[in-house]
Amino acid sequence: MDQILFYKSFNFTTVTRHIDSHTDNSAGITTNYFARMHSGRGIVRTLDNKELHLNAGDIFFLPAGLRYHSYWFRDAENALPVEWESYGFIYLPEPAHKNFSMQHIFPSDKAIHFLDRLHDCSSVTPTSIGLLYLFLGEVLPSMKEASPDVKARLLQKANDYIRANPDFKVHDLAKYCGISESGLFSFFREYAHTTPVKLKQQFLTEQAAELLCSTDRTVEDIAMQLGFCNSAHLRKTLKAITGKTPSEIRRDAKTI
Repeated sequence: MDQILFYKSFNFTTVTRHIDSHTDNSAGITTNYFARMHSGRGIVRTLDNKELHLNAGDIFFLPAGLRYHSYWFRDAENALPVEWESYGFIYLPEPAHKNFSMQHIFPSDKAIHFLDRLHDCSSVTPTSIGLLYLFLGEVLPSMKEASPDVKARLLQKANDYIRANPDFKVHDLAKYCGISESGLFSFFREYAHTTPVKLKQQFLTEQAAELLCSTDRTVEDIAMQLGFCNSAHLRKTLKAITGKTPSEIRRDAKTI
């Protein structure tokens, strides 16, 4: 993986919501996430009705491929919004057979120290990435592994390939995953409720939104970097997937 793709595989942010809200991630999230609640509360409910209840101060983990709905509630009594810090990443410093479940995390004081320093960094840098993996090194040994899920692993394998090869051909992706092209499309349709091309667009949209929020670069520059045909194509894709224009994404980021 080259340096640009490596840095794109991380997404560090703080989310603030001033109204109660619901998020539909039933198609599955594309990266692993560690997060820490600052205020408010939340419920993460998977499609097989497993629930994770979250309160201020809770630290939790959501694995890549998890399909769920989340519900977020303000702390009305203390006039506080829903807020959490979030650290998205693709690669776990563990053997490939490791598969962790959605769960609360109960870190040591040493791990909390790394997390606090990571929060102070606030952006993706060599230092913050190093702190993330120091934190992971402390908490992973005590985390619960999930039961083997062949389909979830296949989806993660496809996710990793698409992220590392944004100009992929479907037949190459199918060969990498060890199934036929027709089998690949059937798998994405039945298990992920999407297509490989739409998943690629989702990845690129996430990266574009992150660049819009964290830099002053023009839409044209971002479109060129991410391989969109032109800025109009990027604008159309952002609107279709997020419901927002580039200016609205930047405005909402400043509001938060």
